[in-house]
Amino acid sequence: MKNRPCPQCKEHGRDKTGNHLFLMRDGFTWHCTRCNYTESNLIEVEPIIMTNTFTKVDLPIKSIPERFIKEDTCKKYNVMTEFSEETREPSAHYYPITRKGNLVAYKIRKLPKQFYTSGDMKGTVDLFGQSVCPTSGKRLLITGGELDCLACFQLLHEKYPTFNHAVVSLPKGENAAAIADNLEFIRNFDEVIIYTDMDDTGRKCADDIAKIIGPKAKIMSTTEKDACDMLIKNKKTEFYNAFYNAQQRRPEGIIAGAEVDIEELMEEVTKGYELQYPQLNRMLGGLRKGELTTLTAGSGVGKSTLAREIGYHLRSKHDLTIGNIFLEETLTKTIQGYIAIDKNISLARLRNNPALLSREDWKSSYDRLIAHKWFAFSHFGSLPTNELLDKMRHLVYGEGCDFVILDHLSLVFSGQANDNERLAIDNAMTELASFCNESGAGIIVIVHLSRNKNKGSFNEGAHISLNDLRGSAALEQLSWNVIGLERDQQNENNDLATIRILKSRENGWTGVADTCQYNMETGRLLPYNVTL
Repeated sequence: MKNRPCPQCKEHGRDKTGNHLFLMRDGFTWHCTRCNYTESNLIEVEPIIMTNTFTKVDLPIKSIPERFIKEDTCKKYNVMTEFSEETREPSAHYYPITRKGNLVAYKIRKLPKQFYTSGDMKGTVDLFGQSVCPTSGKRLLITGGELDCLACFQLLHEKYPTFNHAVVSLPKGENAAAIADNLEFIRNFDEVIIYTDMDDTGRKCADDIAKIIGPKAKIMSTTEKDACDMLIKNKKTEFYNAFYNAQQRRPEGIIAGAEVDIEELMEEVTKGYELQYPQLNRMLGGLRKGELTTLTAGSGVGKSTLAREIGYHLRSKHDLTIGNIFLEETLTKTIQGYIAIDKNISLARLRNNPALLSREDWKSSYDRLIAHKWFAFSHFGSLPTNELLDKMRHLVYGEGCDFVILDHLSLVFSGQANDNERLAIDNAMTELASFCNESGAGIIVIVHLSRNKNKGSFNEGAHISLNDLRGSAALEQLSWNVIGLERDQQNENNDLATIRILKSRENGWTGVADTCQYNMETGRLLPYNVTL
């Protein structure tokens, strides 16, 4: 008879496949292995939840021929077999579950593959087989399931019949929780070999177990899915080799020095792309991909202008693909900004009078800079960090952008229901730094300065330090480069600005770089005394 839907699971939004309830061996009781719901067909009663009452059963111990597991192996682990009264064929296997060595439950496998329990499985229980294994020794083998435990023990026993091998399994499927409950037992062994299924779930479980156990844990791998398949296919030699050559878990990212090719050590540092600011270029060693560069300045000092100049230079001089996320302006204005730089005319003048350029001038700059290798995210205002990263990933992976400019970070969070700007910036910078490292793209991000009462106004030329970055220490810690722009807006020479390097992770060179001049007619921010 086919399984039925479980009403209790359905009530809680589960059992979408409609097969959680199965008929038990008495022929009239229906039981759900997920929530322990039980109902009977004999009399009309309210559905009840199965209790934890437990009675020790007396069933024969037999071999499990379909898995090539011998009777002696089953005797070792007290695995019993129930037979159908009608067909006299095996109908279920009973695996004993113990707590501190005392039998408290059975895990019952209703053939071919339905599981339920009888007894008290709540809370801490022993690993399956723990009560019949040595309590200490050289090696402990942990498998993902009871049948694999039996198969492993049998394989080891066949090779070394006089040795009492310590082989156990997880009692509740491939779930590492039981490992933490039994660490006192596990730590009595010199080595702990983990052999779970070779699929993704099993490998993750093996890694989770190894994390809990620590350095003495080793992970075993085979060409077949599990130990039973190794036994059935008679791959004994491979099993023994895998057992004795199990590999110690090494967390991702841990590298042995011997694995590093000396040729890699002799390679030069990747040279950065030359910038139009000679001192900045010399001190940074150019602008490199794979690095997170932060630009900052007081309000209206020119940080967006500097970012646009750098983006234009990377696009026009080095023919790189540039992604633009300018959250304080329209897409049209962003494009006009590049064309204004290309034609040496201020953006304000060009927007007020587009006829300052002929259509041919507009088109020549558009075709050369914008029509190819130039992308933007058309959006104004705040957006969730995950959406920002989604757009950046597309710009880099989907469109092949070498550099992405974000102007500016604080605006990402404005208007959001988030009172903790510091935490939001911290999370965003962590994501951006990770993305730089992962993708190899360069990110240029503009950030604001905090108001420092102990300093003069940044709009009146006050020097910037790393402590002045607004929002989070992550701005300083996670940036490869931090560049400040200083300008006294009230000075008679208010067209002059100073570029100051606050951090250079690669070269370590900080301090004043270039003096720049903003030309009201051309709209260019270039090194002082440089003419076009």
